[in-house]
Amino acid sequence: MNEIVYIVAERSGYFLGKYLGWLIYPYLVILKGGAWNIQQSFEGLGLVSSNFVEKDAQGQVVSSYWSPGEAMLPILVVLWILLLVLAFLYITTGYVLARKKGALVALSILLLPGLLVLQGWWPLISFVPDSFVIGGSGVLGSGWGMLTLVGLGLVAGWCGVLVLIDLLPIGDGFGHVYDHVWYAAALLAGIFFVFDSQANRHVQSLQESSRDMQRASAYLLKQAERYESWCAQNRLGESLSCRWASSVQQTLLDYSAEDPAVFVVTGPHAAADMYQINGQRLTPEQITSLRNEIATYNEDMCPVTRIDDRVSVLPPSSSRCLRTPIQFCTSFPERLDGRDVRHDAFNPASLASECVVSTLVAFRDRQEKLLTQVNDDRRSKHYRWIYYVLFSIVIGGKIALATAKTVGLNKRTPTERRRSMHWVSRLWQISWRGLQIIWWVIAGSVAICVALLRFAMPRSGKR
Repeated sequence: MNEIVYIVAERSGYFLGKYLGWLIYPYLVILKGGAWNIQQSFEGLGLVSSNFVEKDAQGQVVSSYWSPGEAMLPILVVLWILLLVLAFLYITTGYVLARKKGALVALSILLLPGLLVLQGWWPLISFVPDSFVIGGSGVLGSGWGMLTLVGLGLVAGWCGVLVLIDLLPIGDGFGHVYDHVWYAAALLAGIFFVFDSQANRHVQSLQESSRDMQRASAYLLKQAERYESWCAQNRLGESLSCRWASSVQQTLLDYSAEDPAVFVVTGPHAAADMYQINGQRLTPEQITSLRNEIATYNEDMCPVTRIDDRVSVLPPSSSRCLRTPIQFCTSFPERLDGRDVRHDAFNPASLASECVVSTLVAFRDRQEKLLTQVNDDRRSKHYRWIYYVLFSIVIGGKIALATAKTVGLNKRTPTERRRSMHWVSRLWQISWRGLQIIWWVIAGSVAICVALLRFAMPRSGKR
């Protein structure tokens, strides 16, 4: 049975491709663009995945693979069905406007893309996006694919409203009620510009925070390298601070190149996360001892002369003694041996770990919040994409009201109304009559074949 179905499908596809390919091709190209856009949005929302899992007879997973094209096929089939329905509705609308002449004009417009293909005039436009992003939140596909979906919505709204006016004596009051929907939808579309502005601010803030984090990491990395050299010169390589300065360099190098999505995962949640030596966390006592060693080093390299409790004389600037940029010192360090060292963090230092470490912790917390907001903004793009498609239906209906006024659809007499019902009824009668004729031909052919077989078979004589 499966072989028969396969052969029928293969022969049907061959027939359609050979004799109707000129008509199918342009709509296939257009609908594929829309299907790819829908699949990309479903992928971003997490509704439909492009990952497929293969299982054995026992139900165990044996392999998996990514295939966005395979995931897009059901959507393409749905769009084809929708297109066929819209094509029939479009011809019906043409009949509503100008009877047979309008239906012929509508049919000619539907055949126009195929005629362009036959003449070689069909434009070489790629409706398919250049790339497909797996799990791409906020990625909407191509503009041409979006045009496909908006165009389908526009035609659906235009045809639907005109057929509705033809079927129901709704009068001009329907247009006034529809204006309420139109103005509300247009106002809501304008609000999206405010959302876009807010989303852009979130992205900009995240980029600025990431850039400052990377620069702060690179700044502390350079100082740690210099401190390691100082430790080697003074033969203090086994001290906690020297071992830490040697171990933390790889972490700082990674931070200086990481984007926010990675830094939120790998970044420090607390200052203690930064005080590790070769991946081993230090005890609070060891961290205090390490910080005291660095504080002593800074006092030796950058001595601060205190005149009284309020006035201090800072050391002159040099390559080893610089004031930490304010962007790298936006968070106060923790207390050291019960002593408040917040003001000391702003003094010139040769190794500004007190300031930069606490700032890296603050950067991670801030980027985590900003990244959540940015991801929410990206997801909202998919919902706005759905809204734009729905809004195109509303626009189509608004255009239909103008079309109805132009042809005087509301002023028709009762005998001129419900042309769509007459059109559908007439098509049904013709189709039913055609099916009857086909059935009679088939039944007659079978009857003739049976009669010929009976005539050709020899009859056995009686003894």
